[in-house]
This record gives sequence, structure tokens and C-alpha cells, in this order.
Amino acid sequence: MAQENNAQEAILTDINGHWLETATGNLWGWRDGEFFTPPLTEQQLPGITLHHLRTWLENQGVTIHGDRWSKDLVRTFQGLAYCNSGVEIVPINQVGEKGQPWLNFASARSREYYLLARYWVTNC
Repeated sequence: MAQENNAQEAILTDINGHWLETATGNLWGWRDGEFFTPPLTEQQLPGITLHHLRTWLENQGVTIHGDRWSKDLVRTFQGLAYCNSGVEIVPINQVGEKGQPWLNFASARSREYYLLARYWVTNC
């Protein structure tokens, strides 16, 4: 379905529509200097990069929320990205369904994105 819609990545959800992860990585959202990542369940891979990045952010004194991700929550984010050990941190600029975008991030490369990216400079 992602390829049919010219998408570079797919968002995987549970049966209730809560976002879990992308097809290849773990999700991060941010708003007002605080970060969000979906709670780990038995339905997704824990992700080594997620663990290390989360620990690093917590050591920086950053608040990380582990709320379930609904579309309504995602719409409140100022930015969205995914991470894995192969591509590091990738900003998500647009989210859509069935070929129709419903969320655009005008500047995914925000202060919070650069904080995530700084992890790679200092730790990898």
C-alpha cells in the first residue's frame, strides 16, 4: 500500500488504529521541547536505536512520553521522525492515507530534530 501511494515508509498500527512503528523503524514525535514515542508492546520490535536514543535523551533531562499514538495525538506534534540503526534519524514530512495527505510538517528539521540528530554525532 505504501508503494501504491508513492510513500517512502509505512506506518504500522494495532487493531484499534494506534500507531506502533514504521515498517523499518521506531517513531518519534515532538512538541514544545518534549518527545513522544509509542509504548512498546508485544506487537512491535523494541529497537536497539530506540533504547539508546531514549536513554541519551533522558540523560539530557528531556521529557519523553510513552502514550498510545492516535491520529489526534499525532496532529498535535510539531515534528515527526523515525529511527533505526541503518538510517539513523529520518524526518517525516507528510502523512497521508489512500493517496491523500492529512498532515504536513513544514519544518521537520526543527530544534528537536537536531537534538535527536546530535545523538549520532556524540555517540556513533
